[in-house]
Amino acid sequence: MTDTFTIGRRGLGAGLLGLAALPRIGNAADPVKFNLAMSSQTMTPAYPYLYVADQLGYWKEEGLDVNIVLTQGSGQVIQLLAAGQVQAGVINPEPVIVARVKQKQTIRSIASIGTIFSWAVGTLPDSPIQNFADLKGKKLGVVSLASGGVLYVKARAEEAGLNPEKDFATIAVGFGATAAQALQSRQVDAILLWRGAFVGIENMGVKLRYVPPAPWEANLYSFIVASTDQVIAQQGDAVAKMLRGLAKASEFTMVNPKAAAQAYRQRYPDAINTRIDARVAFENDTRQILGQLHDMGMDLADVPKPPARIWGGQSERNWSFLQDYLKRTGQLDEAGDPSSYFTDQFTKAANEFDRGPIDAAARNYKTEF
Repeated sequence: MTDTFTIGRRGLGAGLLGLAALPRIGNAADPVKFNLAMSSQTMTPAYPYLYVADQLGYWKEEGLDVNIVLTQGSGQVIQLLAAGQVQAGVINPEPVIVARVKQKQTIRSIASIGTIFSWAVGTLPDSPIQNFADLKGKKLGVVSLASGGVLYVKARAEEAGLNPEKDFATIAVGFGATAAQALQSRQVDAILLWRGAFVGIENMGVKLRYVPPAPWEANLYSFIVASTDQVIAQQGDAVAKMLRGLAKASEFTMVNPKAAAQAYRQRYPDAINTRIDARVAFENDTRQILGQLHDMGMDLADVPKPPARIWGGQSERNWSFLQDYLKRTGQLDEAGDPSSYFTDQFTKAANEFDRGPIDAAARNYKTEF
């Protein structure tokens, strides 16, 4: 069974020492150790590509012993990659561009996971806010004033002809129960969160309505897998196998989200919410998975369904669009070469598996409800 290792802010140095460097070549009979970082402090149902690959043995099938390293966020994953303490990491895509352009690091994306921009603005069903222009004179709740989402708000507001500094107020409300309470008590008129966080609020029984996204959001990645040029060159075989495990897990989840929810409960039984009805808890977990599938583009009409879907592919056009977004929101002063931010060299290998047995296993997987 794959281990999960957590690094806290103060424990980064100790955590680095605790991560074993990977041998490039091992005995044929021994699994190759692979450290994979995740830009989250906790493993939730929203990351099925990780725990399904673990629980169902997809990495073991590939001859890998994957150690999932939980962290404080994308910035910490970048640190671990740069230090050579992990071979890959699941992060937001923006830090890849910043790391290469501003810090001259050799970080690049090796696969896309979330192909839809994840930020959204939610309101109560009876709110008069129908679009971004309707925020004029209103109060918008955000996780914090330092959140990257504030830059998204700036871009959408300016696009709608609003001055984000003067035409509406931006107030820090956190997320989860505190954000839900701020909205329900009318302290704010709308809240900005990522879709997974909105699913958590909906699981509390709060009804929400969402401001329609801008068309350009479909061209922005929300989650990618990153590695370094050195790892790509020296451990490419292991990288391809790790990605194939993620692809298999994504295939399984897309075919049967409830089966993925069951796999989560089996892998992390201590994470089950025993304070609420077991069926409700299971349905809540499934909703989180469905939210992730949306961000992965799985429920969009133009995304091929199993077994035709190609997992993890990227395009220079999308990375160029993301770079333009960073420049427009003031996060980037100079432009780099969009082709340097990613490689698609592993896409073919990641998709070289028989989808039939995985689809059948997903459909036949026994679930509690």
